[in-house]
Amino acid sequence: MLNLRSRISFEYLLRQILEESSMNEDFTNAFVANLITKGSRGSLAEAKDYVRSLVDQGVMEERTSEDILRLLDKNRKYR
Repeated sequence: MLNLRSRISFEYLLRQILEESSMNEDFTNAFVANLITKGSRGSLAEAKDYVRSLVDQGVMEERTSEDILRLLDKNRKYR
């Protein structure tokens, strides 16, 4: 699961990654909301699959997805 105690810093870093990418700005807000929801209510595996599916669809670049996957791993909640 995604650690929501550091949600503000996670969202800030995620938006920095997305600003450097070529992702459509109109899609960015929906992507951030979907990623946080999938990571916090579902699982990190579900959130990572979502990111990988966007790469397959051509919405996101491979480099951007690697940065986001790394950020997700850093914000993992251990039980």
